[in-house]
Amino acid sequence: MKKKIRYLLISGSALLLLISATIRHANGSISGYTGSPIDGNVDCSNCHSGGSAPATVSISAMPAFGPGNTYTPNTTYTISESVSGYSHFGVDLEMVSSQSSSSTTDAGTFVAAVSNCRITPPFNPYPTNITHTAPIPAGQSAVFTWKSPASGAVYLYTCALGANFDGLQTGDKSVPSAMVLTPAPQGVQSDEASKVNLNIFPNPADLEIHLRYTLERKSDVSVSIYDLSGKMVKELMNASLDQGEQRFDSSVPAGLSKGIYTVNLTVDGIPAIRKLVIR
Repeated sequence: MKKKIRYLLISGSALLLLISATIRHANGSISGYTGSPIDGNVDCSNCHSGGSAPATVSISAMPAFGPGNTYTPNTTYTISESVSGYSHFGVDLEMVSSQSSSSTTDAGTFVAAVSNCRITPPFNPYPTNITHTAPIPAGQSAVFTWKSPASGAVYLYTCALGANFDGLQTGDKSVPSAMVLTPAPQGVQSDEASKVNLNIFPNPADLEIHLRYTLERKSDVSVSIYDLSGKMVKELMNASLDQGEQRFDSSVPAGLSKGIYTVNLTVDGIPAIRKLVIR
């Protein structure tokens, strides 16, 4: 793989030299260094380095991934990736079926590039990539749609690059990360989970949340809040409860920022999930 740095000069009251770092396969198609085994575990720090400020990477999905980063098979997700801590950023991402560099193929299908990114077709042996089309201003996101596979683990590899926008490769921060997605329980388990008839109010919430649900039998029950990346941010309750109508009341956890989360009610290991907006 050969890496080329492109510079775009624009005119105005000031001349700005913008970083638009791309990586090209031998056939000229643009891809990226995500840090995955198929990329030789090489990421953007191969060229960009020196940034001292931390770069915070955020990956979210709508609908949200389930507890423990589970996906619903054959479902189309809108996935967003953003970086804070620098004035601009870039992203490279792939979602593959294996951690082995010799047997990696695309896991699921990238449907469309929604904003600030492009879909780069596979070029043997490299899989399909999502790559930024230009430096993305802080506060925006690279957004794309992805259809999950029918089964199997999905290995998401990404390298986000926080850029100080000075036209040089120094002073930038590369942040490689990975996520493993597994299929959520389907069929009878999903049908059974729907029987709890979970309701949450108020929604949006600011001070308190109230849950109402039904247990068909004595069960082990837990209530947790997850962010959109599938990370649990707070367990609210874990107990053994008797059959019948149930209620659970809680204050919104201290320190929980405004945004979209999921409330996960797990009954004997079977999750019922509802979206929760904190305002």
